[in-house]
Amino acid sequence: MQSTCERFNYKVGFWNNGEPVHIAEARDANGQLRAQKVRLVKEKDFRVIGDLSNVLIGMNLWRGGKKLIVTEGELDMLSVGQLLDRTPVVSLPNGVSSAKRVLMANMDWLLGFDEIILFFDNDDKGREAVEECVRLFPPKRVLIAELANYKDANEALMAGAGRDVMIAVWEAKHYKPQGLFSGLEVLERGDEPITQGWETPYPSLTHLSYGIKPGDLVCIGAGTGCGKTHLMKMMAAHMIKHHGLTVATLFLEEPQLMKTIDSIAGIIDGVDYLNPHLKLTDEQKVQKDETKRLVASHLVLYKVDASAEPDEILLVMRHMKASGAEVIFFDHVTYVLDGIAGDNEVKALKLLMRNLNTLAKELNFALVYASQLRKTDGSRAQSERGGFFGLDDFHGGKSNVQYASLVLGVVRDQASDDKDLNTLFILKCRDNGNATGQSIELRYQPDTTRKIEVNPLDEIYKE
Repeated sequence: MQSTCERFNYKVGFWNNGEPVHIAEARDANGQLRAQKVRLVKEKDFRVIGDLSNVLIGMNLWRGGKKLIVTEGELDMLSVGQLLDRTPVVSLPNGVSSAKRVLMANMDWLLGFDEIILFFDNDDKGREAVEECVRLFPPKRVLIAELANYKDANEALMAGAGRDVMIAVWEAKHYKPQGLFSGLEVLERGDEPITQGWETPYPSLTHLSYGIKPGDLVCIGAGTGCGKTHLMKMMAAHMIKHHGLTVATLFLEEPQLMKTIDSIAGIIDGVDYLNPHLKLTDEQKVQKDETKRLVASHLVLYKVDASAEPDEILLVMRHMKASGAEVIFFDHVTYVLDGIAGDNEVKALKLLMRNLNTLAKELNFALVYASQLRKTDGSRAQSERGGFFGLDDFHGGKSNVQYASLVLGVVRDQASDDKDLNTLFILKCRDNGNATGQSIELRYQPDTTRKIEVNPLDEIYKE
């Protein structure tokens, strides 16, 4: 170790009060002494004499080459230097807090080496610094050395595990962004089977879309009074009754939470529990209570008292997922944008949808959200008269549906003699492009409060 210390100009001395100290010299690439970093042994503290800001400790010893190791501290530099005495190694002057700035200041010198190995501490700060610093270098120039069982190279050496340090350097891996894989790496990771998602209440929709999966965003668009909210309640009832899932409702225009429970329970039982004139037998009352308890035990609800801000919505969804919700029903996204005009509304919508997509993927829940249509070009009126519309007709345009894996439109001719007939059509299906353009007829049954499929495709496709 003495010869290593001499090679790196690492010395032992005394501070003003006679306390023993370690002294690390910091010289620039030209050998000019810039600073001394003094380690107070008893106090476990540092003092700096000179300017240590933009110099790598040990850099004066090397002039380019095949490989350079950059450690977090000078003791780690000495440890690596002792174990791999012919390999260039330098230290950050002030730990990872200054890593990015110091590496940028010495980039020309660093790029004189073919490979730069970042060998920072095995802790959160060290890993975060690696992620920050690798972005400074051209691709394939940076490798990452990692110790599995020790905090840093010096700790490993002191524990008699010097070979672990050498292996970490020898097996250092090129950095690549998280999530980037070659095709062969994907094969080595194993098959990811194509799976069916949760079934919807409508066999044709399930057949065409392959169901709803965790991480999916599903958008339902329609004009006012066409049945967006009821369709979401049909889905919620199905998820609870047939899949046993916990779901969450964020119905911004339905602050009466008991009404939400009653309506979902009514769909399950096929009874209009919201009808104040309804007369129930004792047996039916028992059934209603049982079903409401089933719904309540699988439901997380949010009551909005005032305007809902995007950040609040995101926070509420985090808590819904933490409460066990696997599918969140959000009605409607347009409500959040009320009061925002012009280009600012489009920007706010883009940001909200990106954040909703990120959150659903991060927490692995499915988000089913409703949206109004544009007010200005007749699309809403068209939907309310039974006419079809496209993705551009959604409020905010395609920004509204950019991240959705499944986009559904609902139309209903409110002036028709057959007002209970709805058409559900698929505007976008990421999992099955052939589903786009398909339509499904649904009929509302006032006595059961259910919206049922008229001609299910599962019967057509039966063998």
